Amino acid sequence: MLAAADMGPEDLVKLTIYLLNPDDFVTNRKCRAEYLGDAKCAATAVLVGALADPAMVIEFDVMAAKA
Repeated sequence: MLAAADMGPEDLVKLTIYLLNPDDFVTNRKCRAEYLGDAKCAATAVLVGALADPAMVIEFDVMAAKA
């Protein structure tokens, strides 16, 4: 989605990650480092009891902006 808007990880402003399993917090940090590299933005990970789609185990809410 970022690429379609001619943006990249460096344009991320805020990232909220909703996780079902507390064990996924460590994996979440590793994946963020792998896919976002040195890009820094406000980020929050939240443990939830359920997501709107029962087939999902993780959900992202992302805000990006281009100067």
